Amino acid sequence: MADKKTLEFTNIKVNLRVPLGMPSRLAHHLSVQDLGEIVQLSFYEIVFPLLSADTSDEEIEAIQSGGLLADCVSKINIPRSKFGDFAKAMSAIDIKKDV
Repeated sequence: MADKKTLEFTNIKVNLRVPLGMPSRLAHHLSVQDLGEIVQLSFYEIVFPLLSADTSDEEIEAIQSGGLLADCVSKINIPRSKFGDFAKAMSAIDIKKDV
């Protein structure tokens, strides 16, 4: 009987692809959850209320007291063993702000 063959994934090139029509959403908020073997990142987009000159003070107070709604637009699960590398890669991004 032949031995089973196994792949050594650390030595295989990964070809990244982005499917046509892949949506891109703006994430205003992020939550990070420790789920044991994985770390889950959840991204949220705020749903801003429509305001106009006719918006009453009561409606504005209701929004201020009740808060805004934020829809989850994506969740990513990262193996705990890889999360340190992920965090290091994210902190290496140089974001320049216009002053």
